Amino acid sequence: WLKEQNKTQKDVTFVSARGPGVFANYAIHQLEMIIKVMGPGAARALAAGTPETPVVVYAYEDGRSCLINHLPWAGFSLAIQTKDQKGTAFDITSDFWMLFIEDLLLFFETGKPPVDQAETCAAMAMIEAGRNALTRPGEWVAVPA
Repeated sequence: WLKEQNKTQKDVTFVSARGPGVFANYAIHQLEMIIKVMGPGAARALAAGTPETPVVVYAYEDGRSCLINHLPWAGFSLAIQTKDQKGTAFDITSDFWMLFIEDLLLFFETGKPPVDQAETCAAMAMIEAGRNALTRPGEWVAVPA
């Protein structure tokens, strides 16, 4: 979508990702989408919602932000907002597992990971901050560097 709109990750001011399941198991899927669209660099996390339907907001140092929420009955979706007040929202309906297996096989063949190491590390740091924030709702928690 960014390429179609002639936008970069820095043009994205806000992303909202929704998905099923519980934070511990499913946050990675939402954060991977967010990082692909916004890039790494979230600085802090704030939890809200309920234990059954958690919401975690992440703030970037440059003023951009994103959020993830888990609704046990909902599928994955993504909403993207850009600086020029344009955006899009869509349900994620791709055959994730087949695409994942193709990337995995390519990794085994080439030894080259399909995702940049910085993105993987950013996702893990955001998960850690989100877990910590969920134990202290309403309090900002730093994302580890």
